[in-house]
Amino acid sequence: MKLTPAAIALSLLALTHVISAPTTEPESLFVHGHLREAAAGFTARLAANPGDQLAARRLALLALWENRLEDAAARLTALVVADSTDDELVGALAETRYRQKRFAEAALLFRRQGRTAMADKVAAIPTPYAVSVPGSGVRLAFAPGAILPVLAVQVNGQDAHFLLDTGAGETILDKDFADKVGAVRFGTDSATYAGGRRASFEHGAVDSVQLGAAIVHGVPVHIQNTRQYAAAAGGISVDGILGTGLLSQFRATLDFEQQVLDLAPRGSSGTGGTPLPFWLLGDHFVTVPAVAMGHIEALMVFDTGLALPGGALVPAASLVAEAGIDLPQGSVSGLGGGGTVTVTPFEFPRLQVGALERSNVVAVAGAFPPTLEHQFGVRIGALLSHGFFAGHRVTLDFEIMQLIVDATN
Repeated sequence: MKLTPAAIALSLLALTHVISAPTTEPESLFVHGHLREAAAGFTARLAANPGDQLAARRLALLALWENRLEDAAARLTALVVADSTDDELVGALAETRYRQKRFAEAALLFRRQGRTAMADKVAAIPTPYAVSVPGSGVRLAFAPGAILPVLAVQVNGQDAHFLLDTGAGETILDKDFADKVGAVRFGTDSATYAGGRRASFEHGAVDSVQLGAAIVHGVPVHIQNTRQYAAAAGGISVDGILGTGLLSQFRATLDFEQQVLDLAPRGSSGTGGTPLPFWLLGDHFVTVPAVAMGHIEALMVFDTGLALPGGALVPAASLVAEAGIDLPQGSVSGLGGGGTVTVTPFEFPRLQVGALERSNVVAVAGAFPPTLEHQFGVRIGALLSHGFFAGHRVTLDFEIMQLIVDATN
């Protein structure tokens, strides 16, 4: 997972503390992750008082998180016109235009923020994320023997192996592989990764990423070292990482039982499974409601990048404390996007996500980035990885903003 400058810009009145218990007051509901209830409350507040700036900002943000992009654009544009110096609002509008694939407008907004490399990148892609996928969809098998899902793809016609990581945003290319495929480069930036570690990357772009019979043209990328993740890929040289930015161009199903990724056109319908609403925070945080220990409600980010066999949960320190868990002695070193991270493996007693409930969940303490917990004004309690969904299919439907879990065994 990573926190990008766009994510930081989207904090929108982030709080520095947690209210002790949710109430019916919309801001408290918002902070505690009751986002639909908060939206109803803020809507009523704004109707009663059209000058209520907090309600206006929260409703604009919630529209963006729910991918209601026309609504988000209208609300944010009005707010930016009223205060063109508000960097948080400008960043939110830039992300909206990015998701709408209106890159020329996004470039102007990123440039206004001083994000020159990002602005240059999106300005150079006239037709971004142009998708061609068969109506019947495509299926890509995970490489055997890897801790994390590994896929065979092509970039600019060159064969490659990518990790599948929903905790990443834009597609990531290894530095050497980026040179091999002729990726265009636009300058450096930095982000926050596991354990709160920061690291730099380059902005870039490639003409095409092909996944089986599906092809996406005009793909913005990050460029940084990914070969270091070979251990998580079962010894396969990792040429890049496929993140939420590209997955969101499809109706994507991660089948952790059959070990395949199914990609269908957005707007396709599926059958079966239990739907759960999700919100897309920042530029890639797929965020779902969960219940820990049978009574602790928390928002969690679906992040398939935990390179631990059976790994399922990366909780915030506050969630570990709230659950009354005494961590065991002993720690191990892991590798995140920002470098080496020291973590403590343990078992989380009880966790429920939608209709799926697990006991003694494999977890690690110490990898959750502290800045993420309140970065967006809501409390995020954990990262939720692939191990929690063993034996299930997980579909990300970005048209209706639902995460659909279906048992396969």
